Amino acid sequence: MKQEDTIPKTPINLRICSFCHSNEVENEIHFLFSCQLYESLRLKFFNDITDKCSLFNELDINARVLFLFNGIDPFVCRLTAAFVFQAMILRHEISSVK
Repeated sequence: MKQEDTIPKTPINLRICSFCHSNEVENEIHFLFSCQLYESLRLKFFNDITDKCSLFNELDINARVLFLFNGIDPFVCRLTAAFVFQAMILRHEISSVK
């Protein structure tokens, strides 16, 4: 059973990522920017994004999220969708082994 499926719901501060050893809450920011499981996927993703927008790495986290999910640039949308898709496949593969 996943943490979000529990009744009562698991408090957000107790939703610790079980895919890395960071002891961080697993949320969208953690998934996109810091979970160690997705590090190699993230490196390629961010390199491709930076090739498109060299200022990406200078943005703060909130501005990066807005940039990735703004829906304006089809190239960025495709890269973001591909990263999430590949990360979810990896996550499923790791979960199946546990």
